[in-house]
Amino acid sequence: MGWIHPIIMAATMCGGLYALWLGYRRFLSLHLGRRVSFDWKLHVHLGTVVLALWAIGPVLGLFGAQISWGGTFIAKTHAWTGIAMLALALFGYFTGRTLDKVRRRRKWLPLAHGINNVVLVLLSIAQAWTGWGLLSMV
Repeated sequence: MGWIHPIIMAATMCGGLYALWLGYRRFLSLHLGRRVSFDWKLHVHLGTVVLALWAIGPVLGLFGAQISWGGTFIAKTHAWTGIAMLALALFGYFTGRTLDKVRRRRKWLPLAHGINNVVLVLLSIAQAWTGWGLLSMV
């Protein structure tokens, strides 16, 4: 059970990096006026899956901690960062859904969505770092 959470989260981080790359291409187009291709459907599909897994990740991690160590929030920083990621993943999902379903020219909502999701990717990298140390406890 102890390896399920890290494997899923590592794959999610990779998917998040790719969704971020796709979103960066949109940023270049929207905010910097560069003409680049942007695969909207792939970005939305991959982003939705990644954000859903980042929302489920803290729940799975707490469940895994309870089973492996007999308690939750044993890894305080890692656990609380996961909870923060849950809130950011929900914000990312709902802003992304709004951008996808109610399409019109916007400047600030895509920027807020992008900044939020950059923070999520950075937190996922930090989580990988702190999580690596926790694997010896499994």
